[in-house]
Amino acid sequence: MAGTHNLNSISVDLEVTTPDRLRKVVFGLDKVTAADSVVWTINFRLLERDKKTDEFGDPLVKLTVVVDKKNHDNAEITAKKGLNSPQADHLLGPASVDAKRFKAGKITEDKANATAQRTLPKRDS
Repeated sequence: MAGTHNLNSISVDLEVTTPDRLRKVVFGLDKVTAADSVVWTINFRLLERDKKTDEFGDPLVKLTVVVDKKNHDNAEITAKKGLNSPQADHLLGPASVDAKRFKAGKITEDKANATAQRTLPKRDS
């Protein structure tokens, strides 16, 4: 009889870097289970550097996003299997753009958080 396994808690940082290696996104996923509730959190960090020989310094932008329940299954799969290509593309594209727009005061934090969270349903793409 095959057993099942459930992840009651997990914390994983998934990283994706642009081909020129000047921008990196760290997409952290944290899961905490308590009693009958599950909370997934995204810890999004955008880092940039001027030259690929430089070290990445402190994050340019940090976002903390509580994941909507409808995205929990994709959060679980992403935490276990890593990012797929559509998710990585979204992080380096729209999610990074909106993070920088938030830093510049052009959009709200809620809008930037929503864009970062839209990385998870890209799992189904």
